[in-house]
Amino acid sequence: MTMLQIGDFFREQEIFPEIRKHALYLMRSGDLDLKHIWDFIASDIQEQWSPIKYSIPDLLFMDQNTLGFHLCIHLMNMVRDQDDIHGVPAPTRFPLEQPVCNEKYIELRIKHTHDILHVLTGFNTSPVGETALQAFYVAQSLLPLSALYCFRDIGKHICSPDEASHTQMYALAAGLEAGLKAADFCALRRLEEFLSEDLDQVRNQLHIHVSVGRPWSIDH
Repeated sequence: MTMLQIGDFFREQEIFPEIRKHALYLMRSGDLDLKHIWDFIASDIQEQWSPIKYSIPDLLFMDQNTLGFHLCIHLMNMVRDQDDIHGVPAPTRFPLEQPVCNEKYIELRIKHTHDILHVLTGFNTSPVGETALQAFYVAQSLLPLSALYCFRDIGKHICSPDEASHTQMYALAAGLEAGLKAADFCALRRLEEFLSEDLDQVRNQLHIHVSVGRPWSIDH
């Protein structure tokens, strides 16, 4: 087992990929007790449910107040700022072919809903925005990998505190608070079925409270 030392935060590029591999191995191997998640997804597994596939044009022609239209703007901005691959929505990039084991189902569903959750939570895709969303996952008791990402940011703050690390800590706190207040396991819900619904109504239904004007906010 890879053991994390404080000094590892100063050589992140060397050590963190190995820790990440170990966290994924734990989740996929079934060595973790994730019964609370197995119970939540049991009906989806039994039904062999798969998300609908949608395209950017599908989202673009939805009403402007819908979750789907806002997701379209989010993905188009990511294409502009990051990579063309984000123009292909996650259910197409990472197809869920039933039947699958519980661990694979969770891994794929979190990939499928990641961008939708950026829109629902209002967390942007900057480093602090991603920190906030990983903390959201931690508060929702979802991913050991998310806990490692948060621990990495905490370790950096402890080892070399500065203005940037302070902002990361505020983002982490915002994500934890949002995740604790939200409905259980948002990332594993059938969020694709809400795409044609009003964004604010979906947020209210999932008890997701959005902070605005912060470095991790979409509107920043």
